[in-house]
Amino acid sequence: MRPARAISFLMPLAITMRLPRKDTLLRTYLAVSSVFMGAMLLGAFTGKGQKQRFGEIDVERINLVDTDGTLRMVLSNKQRSPASMLRGDQWGGFAGKRPGIIFYNGEGTEAAGLLVGIGRRSDGTYDGGGIFTFDQYNQDQTIALQYSDNNGVRQAGLGIADFPTQLTLKESIDLWRSIQRMPAGSAKDSAVADYDAHAQGKGRAYFGRRRDGASVVTLSDARGRVRLRLAVDTAGTARIDFLNDSGRVVRSLAP
Repeated sequence: MRPARAISFLMPLAITMRLPRKDTLLRTYLAVSSVFMGAMLLGAFTGKGQKQRFGEIDVERINLVDTDGTLRMVLSNKQRSPASMLRGDQWGGFAGKRPGIIFYNGEGTEAAGLLVGIGRRSDGTYDGGGIFTFDQYNQDQTIALQYSDNNGVRQAGLGIADFPTQLTLKESIDLWRSIQRMPAGSAKDSAVADYDAHAQGKGRAYFGRRRDGASVVTLSDARGRVRLRLAVDTAGTARIDFLNDSGRVVRSLAP
């Protein structure tokens, strides 16, 4: 609010304070006028459709919402980053842990994210990376462009994954936690096997650099088992491997 407007807003209130107590009607009129003028000035600065331009701002979090208030994007620092959301309800344990941008679909469910992070440890080593993901509907990341670096041990690439359609991500995680609470034995082993077959995400394809420095392309079947692998190692040797459903190489092609 500019100084001139602030003065015009405060003037009726100042006059009201100077009036004798017996002038009740006039005091009331001036008080109501000051409130009305303040509301008009506030509306002029915050009304819908008004554009504001800033040269530079410092902000900890920005929420982008639809006209009905549905959250569509959050840009935040680490401390104010949101938890996972499913249809508008927070449920995950990521709050305060992931600086970056989180996107939401029209149902208020997390649908994509751009996250970055790097830090140096007390011993001088470091850990850093970044990831840009697109989530399967109601599930985890089905497309991920990622980079990780653990003190020079690097991996970078594009991954594709499938997730079950009969469960949400929250339901999958809750199911796994309940299985982990089961006592050791055949019942738990059977539950783990069933979870792996029907509730666990499966990697389908990967293109990138492995931690050992090789460039690779892997293609997997519907159960996440690598069936074809193309690789070029750090010495420059190229190779194509065909694998069976148990992971054994059954044929290789080399120069």
